[in-house]
Amino acid sequence: MLAVPKALRYGPTTDVALGDLAADVLINSRERAALKRPIDWRAFMEQGGALGERMTKELRG
Repeated sequence: MLAVPKALRYGPTTDVALGDLAADVLINSRERAALKRPIDWRAFMEQGGALGERMTKELRG
């Protein structure tokens, strides 16, 4: 989750903590922070296999 902020200095739209990177992020504002939604990682992981299959199908189709 921190690869984009590290490489591009672009703030993520998820609830990932930037830590020391926060000072270097170019696009990061209170308005942008307000758009961040918490991720239910447990629900995401439960759907992981189905999401992977769907993504594969979409990319190949």
